Amino acid sequence: MSDVSILSNQYNQLVATSDKVNNSVITFKKEYLLTDKSNKDKYPKLAVSAEEHAEAKKTLTAFLDNIKKIMDDNELKSDFIPSLIILDYKNRLSQHHDLENGLKTLIDRVANDQPIEYKELLVLDDLLTVLDSERSTLFRKLRKGRG
Repeated sequence: MSDVSILSNQYNQLVATSDKVNNSVITFKKEYLLTDKSNKDKYPKLAVSAEEHAEAKKTLTAFLDNIKKIMDDNELKSDFIPSLIILDYKNRLSQHHDLENGLKTLIDRVANDQPIEYKELLVLDDLLTVLDSERSTLFRKLRKGRG
């Protein structure tokens, strides 16, 4: 398999992961907004269905558990993060100082259907920022490989 094919496959895997995780985070952010009565009044059409919540929880729980394994156990296999960038992803995550504590709390809250708090939303934002950064980096590599 050529380098471009490998990059393309890895990029497609990362795009799929990024899209699924981003959609799950949006669902949890909607739920967070709906905990405030004034937001319910301001945005009466904003809602999260039980199916939407269940799918977001399933996706996010699997993703977060995998990220925790990568960070804790030096796991270098992932259903979510392409093997080509997994070490770089881990290194970028380790630059976020309180991510490990926040990640544990976030996993517990999501797994136990507890409401997400603002500080957990910040952890999610950090995870997505790094994920999107890796996606951009991989895209540039792919573009250079074709050009």
